[in-house]
Amino acid sequence: HFCSKAFHMDSPGPLFPSTWVPSVEILHNEAKAKHAPALHPRPDWQAQAHAFEQALESVVPVFDRSTEDGTCFRIYRIGSIEVRTTQEQEGVEAIGAVFSTQASTSRVRPQDASKDKERLKKVTEYVERYGKDHRCFIVIETDSGNSIVIEDSPKEGTARRIDHPQNLADRTSLAKSPALPSAGWLA
Repeated sequence: HFCSKAFHMDSPGPLFPSTWVPSVEILHNEAKAKHAPALHPRPDWQAQAHAFEQALESVVPVFDRSTEDGTCFRIYRIGSIEVRTTQEQEGVEAIGAVFSTQASTSRVRPQDASKDKERLKKVTEYVERYGKDHRCFIVIETDSGNSIVIEDSPKEGTARRIDHPQNLADRTSLAKSPALPSAGWLA
């Protein structure tokens, strides 16, 4: 139940200790929960659990409870990603489920691709974990609201362009954007 999207931190249900239920309920939180973004299961991200391990070390869980036998249940939020883990007493923390607040989208049809004549609005470089290594990618946002990713193709060794990439918000949530020096010299 903990690893399903039906689990709610404020109402864990009868399978969990009654101490997990808040003793004081604030009306504002009740309204906030009703408007919380829907969670979409991401088994494809869960299959790449190693990509989250380093990120989870630097994030404080938004939910951290344990049972009488010492098993810990944790929920981490990293941008649009929610990661749920369990850890038996003296055991290794294991990822049980990964969710996103962004629905998985299908590929863009060629006629909907970003036009080469659109003006650039913003360009951001990101660094992400890639297996045991790191790689960079660039996100280009246009004035028409389109997104383009430029990244190295690991197999061909050349750069590739992806118009309207799937799950861009999830990917950038897990990546880091290096601090760049002031761009005053560009003027």
